[in-house]
This record gives sequence, C-alpha cells and structure tokens, in this order.
Amino acid sequence: MNQSIHFKPNREIMRLLLTTVIICLSTIQTNAQWIESSSCDELSGTIANKGITHLVNLEPMSAVAMANAALIADESCALANIVLADAAIERDKMTYLSQIGSLSLSAEEKAYLNIILATNEERPSVAAEEFKKQSSNPLLHYKYAGSNGDWESMLDGASKYVGSEQS
Repeated sequence: MNQSIHFKPNREIMRLLLTTVIICLSTIQTNAQWIESSSCDELSGTIANKGITHLVNLEPMSAVAMANAALIADESCALANIVLADAAIERDKMTYLSQIGSLSLSAEEKAYLNIILATNEERPSVAAEEFKKQSSNPLLHYKYAGSNGDWESMLDGASKYVGSEQS
C-alpha cells in the first residue's frame, strides 16, 4: 500500500508566497545594489538601482522617476535606460534601448538587457542561462526565479540577499 501524495500548489497560496517574497526583497537596506558594476557614475548607479527596487516592488512609475533622475545625473547611464525599458510596455522598450547605442555595458547590465530583450516565450530559458553565468547577482536570481515560477529559488534568494548588506 504505497500511497503517494501529490501536492498541487494553490494559486492563492502561491500569490501570497510571491507577495511575501516581494515584501522581503523590498526590505533590502538602502545601500544594497541590484547591479554592482554598471556603466554609470556612482550617484546615478545608486539611483538606477533604487529604480530596480521600485520595479521589484511593482511601482513602475517610481522606477521611471528614479531612472530619469539617474539620467539627469549622468546622461550616459545605460542602466537607467535599461530600467526604463524594463518598466515600459512592449512597444516602447526599443525607444529606451536605442538610447544605449554604443555605450559599454558591464556584464551584469548585459545579462539584465538580454532578459529584457527576450520574448515572453524565450525569457525563462534566457533568464536561467544568465543566472547560471552570474549566480551571485540578486537581480538575475529574482528574474530567473520569477520568469521560471521557481518559488523555492525565490525564497532561497530572499533569504540569501535580504539583510545581507551591512550599514
């Protein structure tokens, strides 16, 4: 009498779990950086990273404001344009990405950009590939777990990165 129990996750439980993880991620201290190495100067890089925090917290208008502020501080900040593209609707993404042009991107920025440029169908595999290359990056971990529906990895990332920065 070997009975196996199959667990089917309830959508409401998964939604609650995702909300909890997002709240945990939002508590990352103010000096935490999603993208450590960027093409931006220090001030605009910090501002653009705060824009990413707003995106993770489902606050796209605040993310756009932070990205625009980063561009005021450093108009060659590619990360700010990537944040704007990530917050934009599909038809407007290329408008922001065309601003990047020939700027040199860090490896983290390139990985983030590759995930954004992927179609909805390609995004899970692209995110997994980029995360595999840079598994210590919290943003790539978040993008991987979110696009692949890997809730265990999402929780692992939250426990690994939340509160890991010292003030």
